[in-house]
Amino acid sequence: WTMNEVCCYVPAWFGASASFFTGLLAYEAALPVGGAPMAFLCSTAVMAVIPAHARRSVGGGFDNESVAITPMCAAFYFWTRSL
Repeated sequence: WTMNEVCCYVPAWFGASASFFTGLLAYEAALPVGGAPMAFLCSTAVMAVIPAHARRSVGGGFDNESVAITPMCAAFYFWTRSL
């Protein structure tokens, strides 16, 4: 792997991870009402196509924002789990 390939693929990997953590957060929030699987699917799909997120997670657009969204979504998910 060259540095160029890593910089091209990292935003896409982190974008998929951020969508996954957003889905997990929605899953946790919807558990008491019983719609958890549908909440997971809908929120993951919305996060994957929302323009603000797509702009920061496009392949080849390596920037600090493309990496920072995933830890932020993960922190929200783990904080919710800890409650």
